[in-house]
Amino acid sequence: MAIIACHGKTDLLITFTCNPGWPKIVDNLERHQRWEHRPDLACRVFEGKLKLFLQDFTDRQLYGRVLNYHLVVEFQKRGLSHSHIFFTFVQDDKIHHERDVDALISACIPHETQQPLLYSRVGSHQLHYKCASEGDNAPCMRDGICRFGYPHSFCSDTEFNAGNNQRPKYRRSNNGRIILLANGTLPIDNRRVVPYNSYALAKYNCHINFEVVGAAATIKYLHKYLMKGWDRVSIDVNDENSRVDEIHRYVECRYVSSTEAAWKLLEFDIFKRSHSVVLLPVHLPGYRDILHDNDQDNLTVEELNALLNKKSKLEGFFELNRNDPDARRHTLDGPVV
Repeated sequence: MAIIACHGKTDLLITFTCNPGWPKIVDNLERHQRWEHRPDLACRVFEGKLKLFLQDFTDRQLYGRVLNYHLVVEFQKRGLSHSHIFFTFVQDDKIHHERDVDALISACIPHETQQPLLYSRVGSHQLHYKCASEGDNAPCMRDGICRFGYPHSFCSDTEFNAGNNQRPKYRRSNNGRIILLANGTLPIDNRRVVPYNSYALAKYNCHINFEVVGAAATIKYLHKYLMKGWDRVSIDVNDENSRVDEIHRYVECRYVSSTEAAWKLLEFDIFKRSHSVVLLPVHLPGYRDILHDNDQDNLTVEELNALLNKKSKLEGFFELNRNDPDARRHTLDGPVV
C-alpha cells in the first residue's frame, strides 16, 4: 500500500483476456488442432498483445498520463490466460467526474449499422448472458442471484459515487438496442453489457473489461483481489481395501493448466509493476552487515578496505538525501508536491 500512500488512489482496473480466435493463433494451428493443443502458441500471442496494450497506456498515453501501474497474469482452469492491471494517472488526468467516465468507458450496445465492427466485438466478447440462458445452473449464480450483479438496471446517466464505497453506475440507456444470441432466440440488451473501451475493444478483439475505481475504500479489496494467488483443486482418493478416513483421503492441490506451465517455461512475467518499494536494512552506525564470499580468502588490503567502507542501502539513502534536495520529497506520507 506504500505506492497508494505515495501516488494516491488507483484510477482504473482492467481485465485483459486471451482470445483463442485471434488470427495469429488460428492461422498457425495444424490441421485438426485446437488452441488447447498449442498452449505455447497461445501464450506467445497473448504476451505480445499484452505488451502492445500496456504500451498504449505507458508510451502512447492514449488514455491519460500514467503515474504508475502494476499487473498480474492469471490462468483459468480451462486454460485461457488473462491479466488484471491497475493504472494510476497523474493529477491532471485523473477520473473525477461523470463526463470523464463516459469519455473512457461504455456499457451500451453500439449502433448496428453505424458501428458494425464495434457491434460485432461487443456481441462476441462483452456480454454477460450465461445466467440469462442457463438460469440457476449458470456458474455465476449464487442462491438465485448473479454474483456479478447482472442484469444491471437501466441508467440514463453515469453515477460516479466517488465519496461512497460503491462501484460507479455506468450509463445503460433503454434505447431498444439488442443483440440476439442462441440462434436468435435470446435477446440481450444494455443491462448485460460488460463495461468496455471502444478503441481497445475494436483494436484487440478480445474481452477487455474497463472498470473505474470509484472509492478509495475499495483499494484494499482490489489489491487483495490482484494478489489472490493460484487456483486450487480438491481430490478425493478412494481405496476400497482400507477403512474410510475422510480427512486423510481429502487432498487440496494447486491446479496448473498446460497454458500456465507453458507460460512459465517460456519465462514470461507473471507480475510486473512500474514502481518498486525497497525495504531498507535498519542498523546502528558502524553495525551494518558485510557479505563476504568464503572462496575469496586472499583479499588484498585495498579489497578489504573497500569491503569495510562499502555503504549499506540505508547509509546510501541518507547520503542521497543530504546531496539531492529532490530526494527529500519521498516520505512516509507521500511526495511533497
